[in-house]
Parts: sequence; C-alpha cells; structure tokens
Amino acid sequence: MKRPIVVAFTLLFAGCLVGRIVASQEPAKESAANTGSALSLVRTLNTVQATFFLDAHSYVSREVMLGDKGLKQQAPKSDWARQLNFSSDEILPGWRLDFALAPNGYRLVLVGPKDVFITDESAAIYRATLGQTRPAASALKSARSFPGAVPFDEFQASKKSDN
Repeated sequence: MKRPIVVAFTLLFAGCLVGRIVASQEPAKESAANTGSALSLVRTLNTVQATFFLDAHSYVSREVMLGDKGLKQQAPKSDWARQLNFSSDEILPGWRLDFALAPNGYRLVLVGPKDVFITDESAAIYRATLGQTRPAASALKSARSFPGAVPFDEFQASKKSDN
C-alpha cells in the first residue's frame, strides 16, 4: 500500500522539479531573444543610415531614419520588427533608443535592461554592461568611447568565459 503512495509522491516531486527548471530557463531564453532583437535592430539602423549616405552623401535625423523611407520601409518581416514602436523612445520592448546626428556621422545608443548597444557611422557595433554612467548619444565622440564598450562579439566571448 505504501509503494503506490511513494511512487506518486516521487512523480509529483519530479514534475515540480522539472517545472521549476523549465520556468527558470524561460526568462533566459526571452532575454537572449530580446538581446538578439536589439542587435538586429542596430544592424538594420546602420543599414538604413548607410543607404541614405550612399544616396545623399549625408546621414539623416532620427525621424527620417525611422520614417517611411527609412526603417519602416527597410525593416524585415520578422518577429522583432513586428514589435517595433515607432512613436516611443522604447522602440523595442525593454529597449530605449538614444540617437544624435554628429558632424559627418551619427551616434546611436540602444539601452536595454542590462546591456547597451552602441554604434556610429563606422557601422561597428559595440556592447557594454549597463552601468552607473551612461552618456547621452550626443555626448559621445564615437561609439567606441562609450564607457566599457567592446565589440559586441568580444562581449559575448567574455560573458561565456565568466561562467
């Protein structure tokens, strides 16, 4: 009689344990997806700016970059692009866009819950951990000058080696 009860409790415990493991991994997957979406957005915005530069030999304002001839036209038909909010600083859920035109270029800072992506007219994308000091896009001399910024692929490698 005790054996079925022990088996039932064991299965119940195992089910709860598996449920907790799966639940604890979902935010990590969601966070990685959001980070991937943010990176895709930065890449696409660099492409938008490069397209305008090739056509008109100048970079464009935030409004033009995000507008009908910019991101709205060039955004791919993907999950992250469907999440775009063109009328808010929070252009993607959890990610705020700070943009400034600079003499002969632009500065773009996309600030997320934990990380920041930074780019400029060089089209190199940098990543930094969100820290106490976060200069405005207009204050940056270049994307590389953002505090703690490293090329985004090096940031990924250093995060993996820390685990």
